[in-house]
Amino acid sequence: MVLAERVSGQSFNEFTTERIFGPLGMTNTLWRDDFTQIVKGRATAYGSGRSGGLHTNMANTEVFGNGGLLTTVGDLQRWNQELDEPKVLGQELVDMLETPGRFNDGTESDYALGLAIGEYRGEREIAHSGGTAGYRAWLARYPDRDRLSLALLCNHGDISPVAVGHRVIDVFLGPAEETADAESPKPSVDVALEDLERWADPYLHTRTDSIVRITVRDGALSFGAVRTRPLGEDRFAVGLSGLVVAFETEEDGVRALTVADDPARRYRAMPAATPTPEELAEYVGSYTSDELDVTYSVEFQDGKLVFRRPLEKPRALEPLFQDAFELSDPLLERFPAPALFSTVVAWPARFERDSSGRVTALYISDSSRVRRLRFDRR
Repeated sequence: MVLAERVSGQSFNEFTTERIFGPLGMTNTLWRDDFTQIVKGRATAYGSGRSGGLHTNMANTEVFGNGGLLTTVGDLQRWNQELDEPKVLGQELVDMLETPGRFNDGTESDYALGLAIGEYRGEREIAHSGGTAGYRAWLARYPDRDRLSLALLCNHGDISPVAVGHRVIDVFLGPAEETADAESPKPSVDVALEDLERWADPYLHTRTDSIVRITVRDGALSFGAVRTRPLGEDRFAVGLSGLVVAFETEEDGVRALTVADDPARRYRAMPAATPTPEELAEYVGSYTSDELDVTYSVEFQDGKLVFRRPLEKPRALEPLFQDAFELSDPLLERFPAPALFSTVVAWPARFERDSSGRVTALYISDSSRVRRLRFDRR
C-alpha cells in the first residue's frame, strides 16, 4: 500500500480506483481509510450482546489494504469474473494469486496470495472468508463448475459466512451423490457415550501449534464449540461446514485426529491438565517481546492464572494441557455469539521450560493471524 502511494503520488484509494476498481466496473468499492466517513448505502454492523438483543459493532480503525474494503456483492462478483476471464489484471497475475505457497520443508500450503485453494464436494474451490467488528464475508469461485461464483456479505457478527455460503452452493451443486467416498450424504450412526468419551481431550496440531478441544456435551462429541454428527465410531461430520474428522490410535498409543480431506492437518491428543495453585505459581512473572517491544505480566489472582496488559483488564488463562492454556478473548465477552462457531482455540498460550524445568518463555498464537509469538521471561 505504502509503496503504491509513493510511486504513484496518489492515495491508495485514488490509485486502486484508477487502476483496478474503475476498469473493472467496481463503482461501489473503496478502502475504509477514514472510519468516520459517511458512506452512502453502508450497512451498520451488529452483534448479539451479553444480555441478548443486538448491539452496534462497527469497525473503528483505519487499517486497510489487507482488509478494510467497503464493497457490494455485485462488485465482488465483477472481481470474480475478472479472475475467471482476466481482461484488466492479466492471466499472469491471476495465476500468481492462485499459486499455493510452500513451507521451508517443501510442503505445499493450501494458501496462495490471499486465496485459499481447496475442494468442496469434489469441486475445486478458490475462496476466502473475512470479518471485522460485526461484518462477515465470504467470496468463493468454482472455476471447473461452469465458473460458479458466490459473494456473501453479512452485517451480523453472529453469522458463519462459510457455513451459510456452502449451503447456498449446495443448491447449485445439487444433491450429493451416494458414493463410497462421499462424506456428507452418509447417515448418522449411534455411538455409545463411552466410545465418544475416549476421544475427549485437547489436541495439538503437529506442525502449526493450533489446538482443538474435543469434548462430549449433551451426548454428542463437540469439535471446539461445534457439535458433530457421528458417521462411525471414529468419524464425525463437524456442524454444517462439510468438514469430516477421523480419530485413530497410533502405534505408541497416542490418539490422533485428522481432517478427512487434508491428511497433513493432523492433531495429537494431549492429556488435559488441572494444575494446582503451586503449579500455577510457576508461570507468574513478566514476559517481554523484543519484536513488539512490550512487556506483559502473568499473575495469580483468586486461585486462577491471568494475563495482563497495561491499561487493560486481566485476561484469564484456562488450563488445557501441560504448559498450555487458552487465553480469553475480551471481544467475545462483549459479543459472545461468534464463539459458538469456533472449532479451534482462538488464543493458545504455551509456556517453555529450560533443562532444569524453570519456565523461561511464553508463546502466544492467534488462530488466524499469529503463530508462536515469543515473550521471554524477565
